[in-house]
Amino acid sequence: MSGGNDCVFGADLKGTGLVDQGLERRRWAGWKAAVGLAFACSTTVMVWQAWTSAPVSDEASHLAAGIATLQTGDPGYYRVNPPLHRVLAALPGYCLLSPRPPLAPPASAIPPGQRLEHDIAVSFAARNERDFRSYFRAGRLFRILLLQTALAVVVVTTVRRHARAALIAAMLCLGSPMYLGHGWTLLPDGLSAAAMVALLLTTIGWLERPTRGRSALVGAAWGGCMGTKFTFCPLFVVWPLMAMASARAMKSRVSPGQLLKHHLLHGFIALLMVWVLYGGRDIGTPLGEHQFESQLFGWMEHENSAALQWLRRLPSPFPKQFLVGIDEQKLDLEEGFPTYVLGVWYPNGNYWYYLFGLIAKESVGFCAGLVVLAIGAFTCCRRPPQSSDTSAAPTSTSEALQERGMLVLCLANAAFLFAMLSANAAMALNVRYLFPALPCLWISIGIVWPHVFRTYRSCSLSFAALTVVLCWEFVANTPHFFAYASPLVGGAYRVPAALHDTNFDGGQDLWRLESWLQRHPPGPGVRQYVCIHTRLPQRWAGIANPPPVAALRRLLDERLHDTRRERSRIEPKIELIALRGLGAPAPWNRLVGESEPDQAELLQQLLQLAPDEFLSPTVAIYRSRIDAD
Repeated sequence: MSGGNDCVFGADLKGTGLVDQGLERRRWAGWKAAVGLAFACSTTVMVWQAWTSAPVSDEASHLAAGIATLQTGDPGYYRVNPPLHRVLAALPGYCLLSPRPPLAPPASAIPPGQRLEHDIAVSFAARNERDFRSYFRAGRLFRILLLQTALAVVVVTTVRRHARAALIAAMLCLGSPMYLGHGWTLLPDGLSAAAMVALLLTTIGWLERPTRGRSALVGAAWGGCMGTKFTFCPLFVVWPLMAMASARAMKSRVSPGQLLKHHLLHGFIALLMVWVLYGGRDIGTPLGEHQFESQLFGWMEHENSAALQWLRRLPSPFPKQFLVGIDEQKLDLEEGFPTYVLGVWYPNGNYWYYLFGLIAKESVGFCAGLVVLAIGAFTCCRRPPQSSDTSAAPTSTSEALQERGMLVLCLANAAFLFAMLSANAAMALNVRYLFPALPCLWISIGIVWPHVFRTYRSCSLSFAALTVVLCWEFVANTPHFFAYASPLVGGAYRVPAALHDTNFDGGQDLWRLESWLQRHPPGPGVRQYVCIHTRLPQRWAGIANPPPVAALRRLLDERLHDTRRERSRIEPKIELIALRGLGAPAPWNRLVGESEPDQAELLQQLLQLAPDEFLSPTVAIYRSRIDAD
């Protein structure tokens, strides 16, 4: 194994002895410049989105829950997710801005399975819209700072010896529409990707050199993971198998017994961190005193065997709200929601949803990288020959072994997360649930890339091609990465939309729409209608103006029967502006201001047809030259 410089990503680029170090530095100057420019561009567009985008999906509830936790010290708000990301979301505004929002009711008053945090957010917005936006912007900018800083640290610490793989993985991340579209939100998904990177790097570092200090770092990484998303809890159970496979691949000195012993230590360190995150509250509550609702835990209340009675009396080592949060999340998975793909509804979900969603929501360059990964994984697992100065392959056996270890760990991780989500097909709803698997795929592609493009010239040309594709998509989609859909599935302007909910329209364009309406009042004789969905309907009741059923029928009839006219040149009598998320409405995204039967259904039918104009991928304008009766 190597000494003080840990090889994490693979290929040591300076060990040939045949290439002058100055030449070697010049070789990678262009690559580093490209990644540096990508850092600047990605930061700029994420800040732009953070400043101009309205709350998306549950984002307002997450912020309200974080503020309530800081006010009361109670971590039980919005317990379907652990509290770490919420506290980080609310901390900047809570510390820097005033006045602070009204005191929240105690979390103990929130019944299991209910989300009263939405009401807290509504009252905050109604009290002072300016403060509400300021809290959001402060939290989002802090989130961008955390993620971009963490990514920069990882790249800088690895690029000196592992330039090719590190720079390719960084470019895939910085050009990822998922990262650009969700990394600025106050949802937990972006932080879950950062937590996964920390877990991967600390685990490989410990397998390479199993010291106590490195083992403690793995435990701390697990604590951060479990404080961010409950998704990591089942991953912790199978992690020893993945780590052992990785250890075998890299011929680590860690034995199965040693690995299992340290895994228990990692779990203990993570548990201590969970205690801290939950404020040390309600630790030791017997399982029998919990009110579980899901089948995962609920069966214990209906069985009366002596063993279960003894188990119910045992004090739980976990905070009560930690277990209640897992129970509520599992309840969501068991109840399920219909799945929408390319205009088709699947009432019972779909097992291949996340595979399709990954292709639909990631860049074309990433999809090409998956092809490279499929080709190069087998090559990488063979011991590469000693290479010349022009080779992109590892230059020593130890590097090849370390490379294999990381590749095995990443691929096993990604496969498990895909399988776990696909097994819960009834909750095939948001592709962002895959965020912990994305770093595994980015790193894996970075590892195998030099094994497919083995010479310096071919590797540089392929990297240049990847950069061009990512730049093209970046320019074409800025600043609407939240609504991104790959050209492979028809793009973000596809009608009907490829996906919905937080894959497409989470309400992020409401602030932009409000500004546009102020700048573009309706012309004389034009009836303008606005159809929106939002989690804060009281605030937006002023601009919400759904059309009567007669106007909707007129718009539908013209599009179904009068296809010859050039709609962009007509002088309209009716102008309808609608958020396209209403074309595939989730149960929680209702039409604000709905007042007539069939209003929502007719609007949904209309949104399956091409509009006259797009204000953004999620805002469409429909016009009619004939007024409704």
